[in-house]
Amino acid sequence: MNTMIVSQSGGSEGVGFSIPSNMIRFVYEQLRKRGHVRRGAIGILAREITPTLSSGLGLPQQSGIMLEDVMPGSSAERSGLRPGDILLSLDGKPFQDLGSLGAWLFQKKVGDVVAFKVQRGSDVMNMDVPVTERVRDPESILDPTQSETNIIPKLGIVGMPVTDSVAQLIPPTRIPGGILVTALTAGGTPRSSG
Repeated sequence: MNTMIVSQSGGSEGVGFSIPSNMIRFVYEQLRKRGHVRRGAIGILAREITPTLSSGLGLPQQSGIMLEDVMPGSSAERSGLRPGDILLSLDGKPFQDLGSLGAWLFQKKVGDVVAFKVQRGSDVMNMDVPVTERVRDPESILDPTQSETNIIPKLGIVGMPVTDSVAQLIPPTRIPGGILVTALTAGGTPRSSG
């Protein structure tokens, strides 16, 4: 889907930007099912291998993707991935740039398992890494708010009680408890009390 064109004249010539249709389908299905996008995580930070990086670290290749960091306690760490691993393929598909890797991983759902093939030194290793729910993902608060009991039509909001589990997902508050406003209702017009 075309989203924007940058041009000098304001016409249809220039640099075009678009969103791949398979990503639109993934987001649409998530929005239709849950009302928000629920993104998974595996806990890696990657970087593209450049000739300079390759010569500086003595890597066996001049291009590709290397794991720069693996988050402690993540499914990637538990599966055996380590910083410095060179990514050869995910589910049998090779990746050479971070953009396509990120777009591909974005479409993985919580509970999916990704087959990593990496090179560590002279060894080639295969590891299965489960996709887990993002830690402290603010959007995960929206899952329990789909109940009709959380809709407050008079105020035009969807709210939920701030329990101990919800409090862990939001920034610290001055007082414990209360109601967290998670959304506005369709056609609702919240009134200011200030």
